[in-house]
Amino acid sequence: NTYSYSFKADKGDRLIYIGRFVKFKGPHVAIQIAKKLDRGLDLVGGAYEEPYFSQEIKPYCDGSRIVLHTECSHDKKIDLLRNAKCLIFPSMMGEPFGLVAVESMACGTPVIAFNDGAISEVVKHGETGFVCSSIEDMTEVVRKISEIRVYIDPIKCRDRATGLFSREVMARNYIKLYERIIKGDEW
Repeated sequence: NTYSYSFKADKGDRLIYIGRFVKFKGPHVAIQIAKKLDRGLDLVGGAYEEPYFSQEIKPYCDGSRIVLHTECSHDKKIDLLRNAKCLIFPSMMGEPFGLVAVESMACGTPVIAFNDGAISEVVKHGETGFVCSSIEDMTEVVRKISEIRVYIDPIKCRDRATGLFSREVMARNYIKLYERIIKGDEW
């Protein structure tokens, strides 16, 4: 079960990005924010797009301040999430769900995301993270994340993830939807 991992209320100082290294997922935005705020950043992903990856991502990865994790096990990813100050989720693709955001919240780590696609249904603004309208907004939220952590309770993050998106809850909701469709309701 994805949500069986314990979380840490006491977070490290590093930021994290998890996703494909393609422009519309925004890893370059995470790098820009980390550099501007002089924060450490872990970039986790495997799939990438050339020449974007070689020009916009790899040159900024120094192995200490900005670390690239292209071969990362699930356990290592969860460990990085548990210890991260926050997840930077700068997707600009009309995100249909945002599984990484749910995984982050399940680890008690807040999500700082663009208001893109369904993300505002996944992340509760001001409670489990922040839904931002621009890079400047996102940068300002990350700048203040230590102060904001007072309001973002890791338990609320985890409760939202498990309360809305656990396998059991989602299976029950799918069954209800299928029953409505069988009865002739439109969806």
